[in-house]
Amino acid sequence: MNSFIILEFLAFTEWYHYAILFLWLIILFFGFRYMSDFEKCFTVEANVPKNTVISKNLVAASFLIGLLMVISAWLIPAQSVNYQYYINIIKYGSFGIIIILIIYNFIVSLKSHKKNSGIAHGILLSLIMLIYFFSGMFSGLLIAATFALALIIYALIKLYKTLKIK
Repeated sequence: MNSFIILEFLAFTEWYHYAILFLWLIILFFGFRYMSDFEKCFTVEANVPKNTVISKNLVAASFLIGLLMVISAWLIPAQSVNYQYYINIIKYGSFGIIIILIIYNFIVSLKSHKKNSGIAHGILLSLIMLIYFFSGMFSGLLIAATFALALIIYALIKLYKTLKIK
């Protein structure tokens, strides 16, 4: 229980898991491109400018927070005296920032949209933000796995050149 549980849960061993993960990130990329169409589905108050798309920024921020959470936890030396302390700071800090972003999302949604539309917008965008947050964590693991694979390939090439008989 003291270890970073989400990293243990997301530790894939088969190559097709990474392929599915990569396809999921491509799907999320195209979903992010059409986030402005998500805003058009809800009725906006009269005093809000037409080109205001706050949802795209919130979704991008939640994705980056998930990505930075995993990468920063990955870069902490495990033999450090304060390892568990740093992991808890990263974990609870990231979840705290996401909760603050979700609260900010509800405030902006209720101010910029009509009542029923604002509530629906806040709930749907919060779910999308959570999906992108956890997908950011997945992409952090994908980056770590790609880096590890590149390091192994580099070491094998160097070993092959070292052991090559002329």
